Amino acid sequence: MSSFGRIILALVVTGSLHGTALYNGTTQIEQFYINVRRMGMATGIASFVAFLYSYILNSSAFDREPWLQFPDKLWKISVYRGFARLGIFLIWNGLYFFVLHADSGTNSVSRTWFMTGLGSIAVVAMFIEACVLLSDRSLNTFGEHWLPIKTVDGEPEPRSNQARRLATPIVFSIRHGLVLARAFADFWYKELDKLMGILIFAMISLLSLLPVATMQTALIWNETFSDILAKRVAVQDTVSSILD
Repeated sequence: MSSFGRIILALVVTGSLHGTALYNGTTQIEQFYINVRRMGMATGIASFVAFLYSYILNSSAFDREPWLQFPDKLWKISVYRGFARLGIFLIWNGLYFFVLHADSGTNSVSRTWFMTGLGSIAVVAMFIEACVLLSDRSLNTFGEHWLPIKTVDGEPEPRSNQARRLATPIVFSIRHGLVLARAFADFWYKELDKLMGILIFAMISLLSLLPVATMQTALIWNETFSDILAKRVAVQDTVSSILD
């Protein structure tokens, strides 16, 4: 899904969060502001959990590199990382219900949970997609025109260099932040690749459990047997017509 599609999805979810009926004592405009506020809180929670998730799994405690020396024990770090993912999911649910515990109108709690979760994930995904598009050139040359101008020997230094020197720490801080943002986006794209791989292997495993070969053999046998019967009926009809 493109970023434009995610924007449309977030807007549709925000506009329809209250369901088919307004909350008691609210107008249409007030209801929209309530939806926007709840969606904003949900997006803030999703963003915080996404950063916490990436920070924990990128920490040294869950790094896979030291475990590569012990191939027979790699399953342990996978289990540890699995428990970390489960804990992050429980934290997200806890924060979600603590902050968003409010009147849901005629909707069920599960519908409100799903709708706000869907909208907040769409917004966070837009930020991740924007960060992953940052190129090395953009990171290395951002704010270049705000840095001090280098002069050749003998040339007078421009007066603007004094202000540019004050802006230099800000420029390099922004560059560092952009590098961290792209690393964060790359991490989530890697997690998406893992998720897609798990889904593919799950589908293949499910198909392998089905009696596909047996079903195919039965269909082929039935088709062949029906052809034989049709030929026999045709021969019998021909013989009967001759004898008659």
